[in-house]
Amino acid sequence: MSAFYCEIFPDRIELLTDAAFYSDDGTLTDIGRKVWTSEYLPLAVTGRGDREAVASVAAAVMAAATVMTTVNDVINVFEEMLAERKGSAPAEHVEILIAGISETDGPAAFFVNTHGLAGFDAWQLYRTPDAFGAGGELTEAEAGAVVAVGGGLEQTGVALMEALRRKRGNHPSKPDMPEIYGIGGHVDLTLVSALGCTTETIHTWPDQVGKKIDPFAADVAAA
Repeated sequence: MSAFYCEIFPDRIELLTDAAFYSDDGTLTDIGRKVWTSEYLPLAVTGRGDREAVASVAAAVMAAATVMTTVNDVINVFEEMLAERKGSAPAEHVEILIAGISETDGPAAFFVNTHGLAGFDAWQLYRTPDAFGAGGELTEAEAGAVVAVGGGLEQTGVALMEALRRKRGNHPSKPDMPEIYGIGGHVDLTLVSALGCTTETIHTWPDQVGKKIDPFAADVAAA
């Protein structure tokens, strides 16, 4: 099902993404980075859903970042693009997160989806709360175990993504298909600050292309 999660701090945004691409039945087809960062502005994009559709949206945002002089301008242009699509039926369902350092508001993140979710209309850009993610929900006990790790996402991020990885979920672009384990490959941590963007792989899972993700395989091997 893939997942992303971001936290907003006074001077930066920390963004977690997984790296699994899979077929409808959950078979891993590729492992790769799912975050795009601008060379020109403190701006990053990630998403869930159809791989090509997400990449297309990210490319459009990155293209805007090459000609606009501010993050605010990029967000405004993106909102105009979305306004043209409102009311239309998407070819593929996607969820997009944009994280950047606004020239007026500082660190900020924005979310849009193309198909409508609880609390989020389709094609409408929403500013997110300081902690926001997509790709599964944790129980109170699971969330408590993650928080107990302590530190920033560099420390808690692996525990968070591991907990989410152990939950079945729908493919974002094909919600009628059976639920699968869809978080895998590795965990990337992207930092967005006024100085720019950096991305680092902070954890790698032993998932194999051509096989389904088994989040419990390590537990069995260690038993």
